[in-house]
Amino acid sequence: MKVLFFIFVSEGGRGGHYHSLNHITRTLGTTDCKIDILTIGNQTSEIIAENPHFRKHLYFNRDNFINFFKQLYLEIQNNKPDILHFFDTQSYSLCFPLTFFFDSKVVLTKCGGANSPKLYPIVPNLILFTEENRKWFVSKNQYKNTRIEVIPNRVNVLKIEKNEDYQKDPEYFSFVRICRIGKEYCNSILNGINLVKELNQSSDFKTKLYVIGKVTDDEIYSILLEAAKGYDIEFITDNRIALEASRMLYLADAVIGTGRSALEALSLGLPLLVPSGQINFPILFDENNRIEIMQKNFTERAEFGKLSHLDELKKIELLITDNKYYSTMLNYSKAIFNEFYDVHGIKSNYINFYKNANFTKLTFEGLLVNIKSTLSTIVTMFKNKYK
Repeated sequence: MKVLFFIFVSEGGRGGHYHSLNHITRTLGTTDCKIDILTIGNQTSEIIAENPHFRKHLYFNRDNFINFFKQLYLEIQNNKPDILHFFDTQSYSLCFPLTFFFDSKVVLTKCGGANSPKLYPIVPNLILFTEENRKWFVSKNQYKNTRIEVIPNRVNVLKIEKNEDYQKDPEYFSFVRICRIGKEYCNSILNGINLVKELNQSSDFKTKLYVIGKVTDDEIYSILLEAAKGYDIEFITDNRIALEASRMLYLADAVIGTGRSALEALSLGLPLLVPSGQINFPILFDENNRIEIMQKNFTERAEFGKLSHLDELKKIELLITDNKYYSTMLNYSKAIFNEFYDVHGIKSNYINFYKNANFTKLTFEGLLVNIKSTLSTIVTMFKNKYK
Protein backbone atom coordinates (compact mmCIF):
# COMPACT_ATOMS: atom_id res chain seq x y z
CA MET A 1 0.00 0.00 0.00
CA LYS A 2 1.36 3.40 -1.01
CA VAL A 3 0.49 6.40 1.15
CA LEU A 4 1.34 9.97 0.15
CA PHE A 5 1.17 12.44 3.06
CA PHE A 6 0.73 16.21 2.69
CA ILE A 7 1.27 18.96 5.24
CA PHE A 8 1.12 22.74 4.87
CA VAL A 9 4.06 24.64 6.35
CA SER A 10 3.60 27.90 8.24
CA GLU A 11 4.77 29.40 11.56
CA GLY A 12 8.23 27.93 10.99
CA GLY A 13 6.99 24.37 10.58
CA ARG A 14 7.64 23.53 14.23
CA GLY A 15 4.20 23.05 15.77
CA GLY A 16 2.91 19.88 17.38
CA HIS A 17 1.27 18.42 14.29
CA TYR A 18 4.61 18.45 12.41
CA HIS A 19 6.08 16.31 15.18
CA SER A 20 3.01 14.06 15.10
CA LEU A 21 3.35 13.52 11.36
CA ASN A 22 7.07 12.88 11.81
CA HIS A 23 6.49 10.16 14.41
CA ILE A 24 3.50 8.56 12.71
CA THR A 25 5.19 8.25 9.29
CA ARG A 26 8.40 6.89 10.79
CA THR A 27 6.37 4.19 12.53
CA LEU A 28 4.22 3.36 9.48
CA GLY A 29 7.44 3.16 7.48
CA THR A 30 8.34 0.01 9.43
CA THR A 31 5.26 -1.76 8.01
CA ASP A 32 4.50 -2.88 4.45
CA CYS A 33 3.24 0.63 3.66
CA LYS A 34 5.33 2.70 1.26
CA ILE A 35 5.37 6.20 2.77
CA ASP A 36 6.18 9.53 1.10
CA ILE A 37 5.69 13.08 2.38
CA LEU A 38 5.15 16.29 0.43
CA THR A 39 5.26 19.64 2.22
CA ILE A 40 3.47 22.68 0.78
CA GLY A 41 3.81 26.40 1.48
CA ASN A 42 6.09 29.41 1.28
CA GLN A 43 8.62 27.92 3.73
CA THR A 44 9.96 24.51 4.68
CA SER A 45 9.86 22.48 7.89
CA GLU A 46 13.19 21.36 9.34
CA ILE A 47 11.39 18.67 11.32
CA ILE A 48 9.82 17.06 8.25
CA ALA A 49 12.86 17.63 6.02
CA GLU A 50 14.85 15.28 8.26
CA ASN A 51 12.24 12.53 8.01
CA PRO A 52 13.51 9.57 5.89
CA HIS A 53 10.20 9.54 3.99
CA PHE A 54 10.33 13.22 3.01
CA ARG A 55 10.01 13.46 -0.77
CA LYS A 56 9.83 17.12 -1.74
CA HIS A 57 8.72 20.62 -0.79
CA LEU A 58 6.39 22.40 -3.20
CA TYR A 59 6.59 26.16 -2.89
CA PHE A 60 3.24 27.86 -3.22
CA ASN A 61 2.75 31.59 -3.33
CA ARG A 62 1.01 34.07 -5.59
CA ASP A 63 4.04 34.23 -7.91
CA ASN A 64 4.04 30.54 -8.87
CA PHE A 65 0.34 29.75 -8.65
CA ILE A 66 0.03 27.86 -11.97
CA ASN A 67 3.39 26.14 -11.72
CA PHE A 68 2.51 24.86 -8.24
CA PHE A 69 -0.53 22.96 -9.46
CA LYS A 70 1.45 21.52 -12.38
CA GLN A 71 4.12 20.24 -9.99
CA LEU A 72 1.54 18.91 -7.59
CA TYR A 73 -0.29 17.01 -10.34
CA LEU A 74 2.96 15.44 -11.58
CA GLU A 75 4.03 14.41 -8.07
CA ILE A 76 0.76 12.59 -7.45
CA GLN A 77 0.75 11.07 -10.94
CA ASN A 78 4.32 9.76 -10.59
CA ASN A 79 3.74 8.46 -7.06
CA LYS A 80 0.46 6.66 -7.89
CA PRO A 81 -0.60 6.43 -4.23
CA ASP A 82 -3.41 4.28 -2.91
CA ILE A 83 -4.01 6.86 -0.18
CA LEU A 84 -3.77 10.65 -0.24
CA HIS A 85 -3.43 11.52 3.45
CA PHE A 86 -3.66 15.22 4.39
CA PHE A 87 -2.48 16.44 7.78
CA ASP A 88 -4.26 19.80 7.82
CA THR A 89 -7.09 21.58 6.06
CA GLN A 90 -4.81 23.91 4.08
CA SER A 91 -2.99 21.10 2.27
CA TYR A 92 -6.29 19.32 1.59
CA SER A 93 -8.00 22.44 0.30
CA LEU A 94 -5.14 23.25 -2.06
CA CYS A 95 -5.08 19.70 -3.40
CA PHE A 96 -8.85 19.20 -3.47
CA PRO A 97 -9.36 20.15 -7.16
CA LEU A 98 -6.81 17.50 -8.19
CA THR A 99 -8.29 14.66 -6.14
CA PHE A 100 -10.88 14.07 -8.87
CA PHE A 101 -8.13 13.13 -11.35
CA PHE A 102 -6.77 10.20 -9.34
CA ASP A 103 -8.20 6.88 -8.18
CA SER A 104 -6.89 7.30 -4.64
CA LYS A 105 -8.70 7.25 -1.32
CA VAL A 106 -8.62 10.57 0.52
CA VAL A 107 -7.94 10.80 4.27
CA LEU A 108 -7.76 13.95 6.40
CA THR A 109 -6.37 14.14 9.95
CA LYS A 110 -7.55 16.80 12.39
CA CYS A 111 -4.76 17.14 14.93
CA GLY A 112 -6.76 18.15 17.99
CA GLY A 113 -7.75 21.74 18.64
CA ALA A 114 -11.17 23.26 19.18
CA ASN A 115 -14.17 22.05 17.22
CA SER A 116 -14.40 23.24 13.68
CA PRO A 117 -15.96 26.19 11.87
CA LYS A 118 -18.50 25.94 9.04
CA LEU A 119 -15.86 25.83 6.31
CA TYR A 120 -14.14 22.69 7.61
CA PRO A 121 -13.86 20.41 4.56
CA ILE A 122 -16.23 17.50 4.09
CA VAL A 123 -14.14 14.42 3.41
CA PRO A 124 -14.84 10.70 2.98
CA ASN A 125 -12.38 9.65 5.72
CA LEU A 126 -11.39 11.49 8.86
CA ILE A 127 -8.85 10.58 11.58
CA LEU A 128 -9.07 12.47 14.86
CA PHE A 129 -6.85 12.72 17.91
CA THR A 130 -9.56 13.50 20.50
CA GLU A 131 -12.97 12.33 21.62
CA GLU A 132 -14.03 15.98 21.86
CA ASN A 133 -13.65 16.33 18.09
CA ARG A 134 -15.33 12.98 17.36
CA LYS A 135 -18.48 13.98 19.25
CA TRP A 136 -18.67 17.21 17.27
CA PHE A 137 -18.24 15.63 13.85
CA VAL A 138 -20.71 12.76 14.38
CA SER A 139 -23.30 15.28 15.55
CA LYS A 140 -23.17 17.11 12.19
CA ASN A 141 -25.38 15.77 9.42
CA GLN A 142 -22.91 16.73 6.68
CA TYR A 143 -20.44 14.15 8.02
CA LYS A 144 -22.92 11.25 8.22
CA ASN A 145 -21.20 9.50 5.28
CA THR A 146 -17.68 10.17 6.55
CA ARG A 147 -15.70 7.31 8.05
CA ILE A 148 -14.50 8.73 11.38
CA GLU A 149 -12.07 7.19 13.84
CA VAL A 150 -10.15 8.46 16.87
CA ILE A 151 -6.50 7.31 16.84
CA PRO A 152 -4.73 9.31 19.58
CA ASN A 153 -1.38 7.49 19.43
CA ARG A 154 1.17 9.90 18.01
CA VAL A 155 4.28 10.20 20.22
CA ASN A 156 7.52 8.26 20.52
CA VAL A 157 9.23 8.01 23.87
CA LEU A 158 11.38 11.12 23.91
CA LYS A 159 15.14 11.21 23.82
CA ILE A 160 16.44 13.98 26.06
CA GLU A 161 19.86 15.55 25.69
CA LYS A 162 21.53 17.63 28.36
CA ASN A 163 22.71 21.04 27.22
CA GLU A 164 25.85 22.17 29.03
CA ASP A 165 24.57 25.76 29.06
CA TYR A 166 21.55 24.81 31.18
CA GLN A 167 22.08 22.81 34.35
CA LYS A 168 19.30 21.70 36.66
CA ASP A 169 19.66 23.01 40.21
CA PRO A 170 18.83 20.13 42.62
CA GLU A 171 17.72 22.60 45.29
CA TYR A 172 14.71 23.58 43.16
CA PHE A 173 11.59 21.69 42.17
CA SER A 174 11.43 22.72 38.51
CA PHE A 175 8.42 23.07 36.21
CA VAL A 176 8.89 23.29 32.43
CA ARG A 177 6.46 24.83 29.91
CA ILE A 178 7.31 24.26 26.24
CA CYS A 179 5.36 26.33 23.70
CA ARG A 180 5.61 29.22 21.28
CA ILE A 181 5.81 32.49 23.22
CA GLY A 182 2.98 34.53 21.77
CA LYS A 183 -0.71 35.27 22.04
CA GLU A 184 -1.89 31.68 21.52
CA TYR A 185 -0.12 30.35 24.60
CA CYS A 186 0.07 33.51 26.71
CA ASN A 187 -2.57 32.38 29.23
CA SER A 188 -0.98 28.98 29.74
CA ILE A 189 2.40 30.61 30.45
CA LEU A 190 0.74 33.03 32.87
CA ASN A 191 -0.82 29.98 34.56
CA GLY A 192 2.70 28.68 35.19
CA ILE A 193 3.95 32.03 36.44
CA ASN A 194 0.98 32.24 38.81
CA LEU A 195 1.78 28.76 40.15
CA VAL A 196 5.32 29.77 41.09
CA LYS A 197 3.92 32.87 42.80
CA GLU A 198 1.32 30.81 44.70
CA LEU A 199 3.89 28.26 45.86
CA ASN A 200 6.29 31.03 46.82
CA GLN A 201 3.67 32.54 49.11
CA SER A 202 2.35 29.32 50.66
CA SER A 203 5.51 27.27 51.26
CA ASP A 204 9.17 27.44 52.12
CA PHE A 205 10.53 25.12 49.41
CA LYS A 206 12.14 26.43 46.23
CA THR A 207 10.37 26.20 42.89
CA LYS A 208 11.37 27.35 39.44
CA LEU A 209 9.69 27.63 36.04
CA TYR A 210 11.44 27.27 32.69
CA VAL A 211 9.53 28.58 29.66
CA ILE A 212 11.12 27.20 26.48
CA GLY A 213 10.10 28.21 22.98
CA LYS A 214 10.34 30.57 20.04
CA VAL A 215 9.17 34.15 20.56
CA THR A 216 6.41 34.85 18.02
CA ASP A 217 5.10 38.08 19.57
CA ASP A 218 7.52 40.55 21.16
CA GLU A 219 4.74 42.46 22.89
CA ILE A 220 3.41 39.34 24.60
CA TYR A 221 6.95 38.37 25.54
CA SER A 222 7.44 41.73 27.27
CA ILE A 223 4.18 41.27 29.21
CA LEU A 224 5.29 37.82 30.37
CA LEU A 225 8.74 39.05 31.40
CA GLU A 226 7.11 41.76 33.48
CA ALA A 227 4.75 39.24 35.12
CA ALA A 228 7.69 36.96 35.95
CA LYS A 229 9.87 39.68 37.42
CA GLY A 230 11.16 38.91 40.91
CA TYR A 231 10.51 35.17 40.73
CA ASP A 232 12.61 32.14 39.71
CA ILE A 233 11.32 32.03 36.15
CA GLU A 234 13.65 31.62 33.17
CA PHE A 235 12.79 32.05 29.50
CA ILE A 236 14.88 30.03 27.02
CA THR A 237 14.19 31.43 23.55
CA ASP A 238 17.23 30.33 21.51
CA ASN A 239 15.78 29.15 18.18
CA ARG A 240 18.21 26.24 18.00
CA ILE A 241 16.89 24.95 21.31
CA ALA A 242 13.26 25.79 20.50
CA LEU A 243 13.35 23.59 17.38
CA GLU A 244 13.59 20.44 19.54
CA ALA A 245 12.67 21.96 22.90
CA SER A 246 11.40 18.65 24.27
CA ARG A 247 15.01 17.49 24.56
CA MET A 248 15.33 19.98 27.41
CA LEU A 249 12.90 18.09 29.62
CA TYR A 250 15.82 16.86 31.73
CA LEU A 251 15.28 20.21 33.50
CA ALA A 252 11.78 19.18 34.60
CA ASP A 253 10.53 17.62 37.79
CA ALA A 254 7.07 18.20 36.39
CA VAL A 255 5.73 19.59 33.11
CA ILE A 256 3.03 22.16 32.43
CA GLY A 257 1.76 20.91 29.10
CA THR A 258 -0.99 21.12 26.49
CA GLY A 259 -1.59 18.98 23.43
CA ARG A 260 1.57 17.33 22.22
CA SER A 261 3.83 18.80 24.90
CA ALA A 262 1.64 17.07 27.50
CA LEU A 263 2.02 13.72 25.74
CA GLU A 264 5.78 14.15 25.53
CA ALA A 265 5.88 14.62 29.30
CA LEU A 266 3.80 11.46 29.78
CA SER A 267 6.20 9.52 27.54
CA LEU A 268 8.98 10.26 30.03
CA GLY A 269 6.80 9.40 33.00
CA LEU A 270 6.90 12.98 34.28
CA PRO A 271 4.05 14.33 36.41
CA LEU A 272 1.84 16.56 34.28
CA LEU A 273 0.01 19.78 35.07
CA VAL A 274 -2.54 21.17 32.61
CA PRO A 275 -3.44 24.88 32.34
CA SER A 276 -6.89 25.63 33.67
CA GLY A 277 -9.51 28.09 32.55
CA GLN A 278 -11.23 27.90 35.93
CA ILE A 279 -8.43 28.82 38.35
CA ASN A 280 -5.34 30.92 37.76
CA PHE A 281 -2.74 28.11 37.87
CA PRO A 282 -2.46 24.66 36.24
CA ILE A 283 -3.97 21.57 37.84
CA LEU A 284 -2.31 18.20 38.40
CA PHE A 285 -3.40 15.53 35.89
CA ASP A 286 -4.59 12.47 37.83
CA GLU A 287 -7.23 9.75 37.91
CA ASN A 288 -9.88 12.17 39.17
CA ASN A 289 -9.75 14.49 36.16
CA ARG A 290 -8.20 12.40 33.40
CA ILE A 291 -11.38 11.83 31.35
CA GLU A 292 -12.21 15.54 31.11
CA ILE A 293 -8.61 16.49 30.35
CA MET A 294 -7.94 13.75 27.81
CA GLN A 295 -11.17 14.43 25.93
CA LYS A 296 -10.13 18.07 25.48
CA ASN A 297 -6.60 17.17 24.33
CA PHE A 298 -4.92 18.36 27.55
CA THR A 299 -6.00 21.97 27.15
CA GLU A 300 -7.63 24.63 29.27
CA ARG A 301 -10.90 23.88 27.42
CA ALA A 302 -11.42 21.01 29.89
CA GLU A 303 -14.39 21.74 32.12
CA PHE A 304 -14.96 20.44 35.62
CA GLY A 305 -17.42 20.91 38.42
CA LYS A 306 -16.35 23.37 41.05
CA LEU A 307 -12.56 23.41 41.40
CA SER A 308 -11.13 24.18 44.81
CA HIS A 309 -8.20 26.57 44.55
CA LEU A 310 -6.85 25.34 47.89
CA ASP A 311 -7.28 21.60 47.18
CA GLU A 312 -5.55 21.85 43.79
CA LEU A 313 -2.65 23.76 45.32
CA LYS A 314 -2.30 21.17 48.10
CA LYS A 315 -1.99 18.36 45.52
CA ILE A 316 0.88 20.18 43.84
CA GLU A 317 2.56 20.85 47.18
CA LEU A 318 2.25 17.14 48.01
CA LEU A 319 3.85 16.30 44.66
CA ILE A 320 6.83 18.44 45.66
CA THR A 321 7.21 17.30 49.28
CA ASP A 322 6.15 13.63 49.31
CA ASN A 323 8.52 11.29 47.43
CA LYS A 324 6.07 8.39 47.56
CA TYR A 325 3.28 10.46 46.00
CA TYR A 326 5.71 11.79 43.40
CA SER A 327 6.66 8.21 42.43
CA THR A 328 2.98 7.29 42.17
CA MET A 329 2.40 10.14 39.71
CA LEU A 330 5.47 9.15 37.69
CA ASN A 331 4.03 5.66 37.24
CA TYR A 332 0.60 7.05 36.46
CA SER A 333 1.93 9.24 33.65
CA LYS A 334 3.81 6.35 32.06
CA ALA A 335 0.80 4.02 32.29
CA ILE A 336 -1.47 6.55 30.54
CA PHE A 337 1.11 7.06 27.79
CA ASN A 338 1.58 3.34 27.18
CA GLU A 339 -2.15 2.69 26.97
CA PHE A 340 -3.29 5.64 24.87
CA TYR A 341 -0.53 7.63 23.17
CA ASP A 342 2.50 5.50 22.27
CA VAL A 343 2.89 5.79 18.50
CA HIS A 344 3.89 2.14 18.23
CA GLY A 345 0.26 1.24 18.82
CA ILE A 346 -0.87 2.75 15.51
CA LYS A 347 0.31 0.22 12.96
CA SER A 348 -2.74 -2.02 12.73
CA ASN A 349 -5.13 0.91 13.37
CA TYR A 350 -3.88 2.93 10.40
CA ILE A 351 -3.58 -0.03 8.04
CA ASN A 352 -7.11 -1.19 8.83
CA PHE A 353 -8.42 2.35 8.44
CA TYR A 354 -6.79 2.68 5.02
CA LYS A 355 -8.09 -0.70 3.87
CA ASN A 356 -11.67 0.12 4.89
CA ALA A 357 -11.58 3.78 3.85
CA ASN A 358 -14.30 5.17 1.60
CA PHE A 359 -13.74 6.42 -1.91
CA THR A 360 -14.78 10.02 -2.48
CA LYS A 361 -18.55 10.54 -2.63
CA LEU A 362 -19.45 14.19 -2.27
CA THR A 363 -22.93 15.65 -2.04
CA PHE A 364 -23.62 18.99 -3.70
CA GLU A 365 -23.39 20.61 -0.25
CA GLY A 366 -20.00 18.95 0.34
CA LEU A 367 -18.73 20.12 -3.03
CA LEU A 368 -19.74 23.71 -2.26
CA VAL A 369 -18.10 23.66 1.18
CA ASN A 370 -14.85 22.27 -0.21
CA ILE A 371 -14.75 24.76 -3.09
CA LYS A 372 -15.24 27.62 -0.61
CA SER A 373 -12.50 26.20 1.61
CA THR A 374 -10.14 25.94 -1.36
CA LEU A 375 -10.83 29.53 -2.47
CA SER A 376 -10.44 30.80 1.11
CA THR A 377 -7.03 29.10 1.43
CA ILE A 378 -5.83 30.48 -1.90
CA VAL A 379 -7.00 34.01 -1.07
CA THR A 380 -5.27 33.85 2.31
CA MET A 381 -2.07 32.74 0.61
CA PHE A 382 -2.34 35.52 -1.99
CA LYS A 383 -2.68 38.08 0.79
CA ASN A 384 0.48 36.69 2.43
CA LYS A 385 -1.44 35.90 5.62
CA TYR A 386 0.45 32.63 6.15
CA LYS A 387 3.68 33.41 7.97
